[in-house]
Amino acid sequence: MYKLKQALDSNNNIFYVICFNDIPDFYLSLYLKQKSINKTKTPKTYGEKLTFFLNYHYKQNINYSEIDLQSIQKFFLYLINFNSEDNFSNIPRVSYSTIITYKSAIIDFYKFYSAHKNDNILKLDTKRNLVKNNISWKEVQETIKITLNIYLKKYKLNNKEYIKEYTSEEIKAIYSQLNSLRNKSIFLLSLHGMRIDEILSITLDSYNGFLETVSPTRSKGKNSLDKQRSIVLNEQCIKVIENYILNERNIALQKVIYNSPYLFVNLKINKYDKKLTPLSYINFYNSFLSAAKRANISNYVRIHSGRSHRASELLDFMNNDKINFTDEYLRQIMGWNNIESSKPYIEHKNRKKALDISREIAKMKKKMF
Repeated sequence: MYKLKQALDSNNNIFYVICFNDIPDFYLSLYLKQKSINKTKTPKTYGEKLTFFLNYHYKQNINYSEIDLQSIQKFFLYLINFNSEDNFSNIPRVSYSTIITYKSAIIDFYKFYSAHKNDNILKLDTKRNLVKNNISWKEVQETIKITLNIYLKKYKLNNKEYIKEYTSEEIKAIYSQLNSLRNKSIFLLSLHGMRIDEILSITLDSYNGFLETVSPTRSKGKNSLDKQRSIVLNEQCIKVIENYILNERNIALQKVIYNSPYLFVNLKINKYDKKLTPLSYINFYNSFLSAAKRANISNYVRIHSGRSHRASELLDFMNNDKINFTDEYLRQIMGWNNIESSKPYIEHKNRKKALDISREIAKMKKKMF
């Protein structure tokens, strides 16, 4: 099996290597070493994705040298959760952003290999190299692009209008149908404007019930803990999280030997489990969509709708003359790198307002003749 491990160079700088049976693979490790120059997060992220990519093939008895365009396509169809019988499964195995990260990592590695495959030093390893298939990075890029078009066509290009702002009735309906305090907690955190990856990255140490804050350990565009944002929680959210810890998480903890640093964990424990395992995106996503369906929410809903709802709420606050609420405050609360990220929400608000005004004008003009 392939494993991602840390190593130190002569200057005690950390870099990453991918090992096969505890022996660093030359090509992959050299690639990650070059990616580590002036970067910390990218080589680790790409290394994790490449390790999973290689182990996926290894479990199917496909050796490193046997990975070809067809097997790369099958890998992405696996991520998309493609089913040839019903043409497509509704729920991908991972999030859209994660699929795109796999795409970037794999194309970038093959681009590196294409640039260096003729170097004499790279010809030393004749057992696990890519020379047999000799595929170019452009062929890899085109194969992935064509494969992902299946996904994009269904999830990105069909003009779905996802819910950007819940009604109070929709919030109550979804909340009432969520089947655990854990899932209710996650839904409430999404309504505080948190991304799902941020929510699932919350550790026990980064949750502070006394100060009523959480600080995600992973946050888009943030690389160090001192730059992580803190989210202030309302009283209801705190109570639900505390009840989850006491009545669900602690009960699950009693059935295993080792704890988990993460706040949100899998609650179903079998006799082989020795440690609490962190909750995955796909597990919560399935539960969330089922709850929305039971709540008879017919519009397109996604976990990110909670974050969109929060952005819409904050934009309403900006129109309140009694509160000194600036663009910078909005950017800080939402965790955006740039205030330009607010444009889709502002446009949504403007479209909604324009529609309301048009209806009022239509009523006024109703009795023209």
